[in-house]
Amino acid sequence: MMEYKKIIFCDSDVLFLGSIKGVLKSETALVACPDASFFRGNSRNRDTFVETKEQGILETFNAGLMVINTPLVDKDVFNTLLSYLDERVWQYVKTEHTDQFVLNKYFEGNVTQIPCRYNFLLGFSELFKKQTGVLPQEALVLHFNGSLKPWRAELSLKKLASIDEDMLWAINEWKTEAKRLGVSL
Repeated sequence: MMEYKKIIFCDSDVLFLGSIKGVLKSETALVACPDASFFRGNSRNRDTFVETKEQGILETFNAGLMVINTPLVDKDVFNTLLSYLDERVWQYVKTEHTDQFVLNKYFEGNVTQIPCRYNFLLGFSELFKKQTGVLPQEALVLHFNGSLKPWRAELSLKKLASIDEDMLWAINEWKTEAKRLGVSL
């Protein structure tokens, strides 16, 4: 990937509703949206990645959408990230978000955080609305973080009845886009 000047990384559970062109103009090394712990005013422990009120990684980000620019697209960065696969690094980790642990640990203090409308975490919709005033309907990218995915067959009517209205709206947006693209549901 060394021949690229920018890399856009996105999780497979995101839905683009608008242009992210504004983010692509950034020349900073790494651009990403804050994670929920940031919006709760917490940090994350450097060894376990558990959310804490104590000193830790302060400006944590969600790796669901990132723009990585030229300074980070090199073999040294790649090799350093690979070194994090050492079992000694992982002996204390207490998170399922292993990619975010590695990326937040390595890029601590070197991330330009962008508004949550570029990676709206639906699992934290109420928190995001409260802290930022951004509604899911204003998001450019919806992130179906958590276990509820709109393409899973287990979305029965009973389960849908217990889902909040923001998630129902987002599922409908996903289904509309899937239909537009010719994806059979």
